[in-house]
Amino acid sequence: MTSITNGGTGITGSTTSSSAPTTGAMALLEKYSTLSTNIESTRTSITQIQTNHQSIQNQIDSLLSSRHDMITTTNDADAERRELRKKLKLAIRLYDAADGRRRNAQAELDDAQRDSTTVRRCGDESRRAFLESRRLFRSACRDVRIASVGGG
Repeated sequence: MTSITNGGTGITGSTTSSSAPTTGAMALLEKYSTLSTNIESTRTSITQIQTNHQSIQNQIDSLLSSRHDMITTTNDADAERRELRKKLKLAIRLYDAADGRRRNAQAELDDAQRDSTTVRRCGDESRRAFLESRRLFRSACRDVRIASVGGG
C-alpha cells in the first residue's frame, strides 16, 4: 500500500486495487487544480499590489516634484517679501523725511503769517497814529487860522 500525505490529509491507495489509482489520481488532480487556482489568485493579488505600489510610487514622485516646485516658489516669495520690506522701510524713511520737511514748512508758514499779521497791525497802528496826528495838525492849523482871522 502506498500513502501520500499532503497538508495533513492522507490519500491512501492500494497498488493491487484497480479503482484505487483512479481515485488517487482524481484526488491529485483536484489538489493540482486547487493549487493552480490559488497560484493564479496569488499572482492576481501580486499584480494588484504591484499596480497599487506603482501608483503610490508615482504619487510620491509627483509630491516630491511638487515639493521642489513649492520650495522654489516659497523661496521666491520669501525673497520678494524681503525686497518689499526693504522698499517699505525706504518708503517710510522718505515719508518721515518729507513729513518733517512739511512740518518745518508749516512752522515757517505759521511764523511768516504771524510776522505778516504783526507787520500789518504795526502798519495799521502807524497809519492810525499818522491819521490822528494829521487830524490834530489840521485842527491846530484851523484853530491858528481862525485865531489869525479873528484876531487880525
